[in-house]
Amino acid sequence: MFFNISSALLNEDNELLLMLFIHRYEDGRIFIEFDDLQVAENWIASLSKAHKDRWSMLLRHSIQLSARFNIKKTYPSTLIVNVTDTEESSWDEIVKVTLNDAFSLIDQSIKLALENSRNDLLFLKTLLPEKYRDRIDVLISKGHIEVLGGGIGELKKILELRGGEKGFRLLSWTMFDSDAPQPGTVGKATQEIIDVCEQNSLTYHCLKKRSIENYINEDIYILTHRGPLNERAKAIYSMNEDQISHLNMKDGLSADEKASELYNNLPPETLAELTQGFGKRFAHKTFSCVGAHEDIYKVYQKNSTLDEFGSKLNHLASLLGRPV
Repeated sequence: MFFNISSALLNEDNELLLMLFIHRYEDGRIFIEFDDLQVAENWIASLSKAHKDRWSMLLRHSIQLSARFNIKKTYPSTLIVNVTDTEESSWDEIVKVTLNDAFSLIDQSIKLALENSRNDLLFLKTLLPEKYRDRIDVLISKGHIEVLGGGIGELKKILELRGGEKGFRLLSWTMFDSDAPQPGTVGKATQEIIDVCEQNSLTYHCLKKRSIENYINEDIYILTHRGPLNERAKAIYSMNEDQISHLNMKDGLSADEKASELYNNLPPETLAELTQGFGKRFAHKTFSCVGAHEDIYKVYQKNSTLDEFGSKLNHLASLLGRPV
């Protein structure tokens, strides 16, 4: 997150609390800027040597990054937090918070709300460059990321319960399957989660394809499964894009789906292979191949999968730490 600190807060009473921001800055999780540079320099000059040295280094680094990258523009507006001497925080579109609430934000973990906390996390990592994949691992190991989930019903309950919490909107990022058996549709339970996210102004992404398994194309299948394609894989990957995107990859076609217009152009021998899918562990077997994550990421770059997410992956990256 980007913290813009008011010069009105730079005084002896706030010195210890402000020092806590240094730790988060030094580990790369936040960016700090002061609204009045001259006042900040004067305040730093008045500090004890130990504190003065650390703040001086932070200020120089902050100025350099701002000048070189115009870093404020690299952050989504929803992650810019104005820390002021206000008596009460405002969590509206322009976030203005007290120093105590700002500290509460930096002291909380990032919330990744995922339908499946294991497989979806592995899939999510393949959508990010290597440095952010590594950063997720580090933040989880330090307890700075909380992975929420446990099925679509549990995810809905979590978002209903916590979506209105102070600061949750800023610290959370949510992703879930569309469960769409046809293009342009979503499942009933999925729509309910979308409604909860919209009501609480949460940052979320509903996958356009049916589930994460539908993002395992033939190239990724070959990368992560030994040997040549079996007959079922050949049948599945012979279909058109819409069919592959909405097939139940775990269980195969139901009787109703087999009779639907989406699949009515398929020959009988292909339909026969589609009565079963790749099984319940298909996503785990694929995305748990950590050594293939970079190659999978390159596939997603090449086939425009990343474009589906728009600015949302940049939003997540900015949550995980400074972009530069």
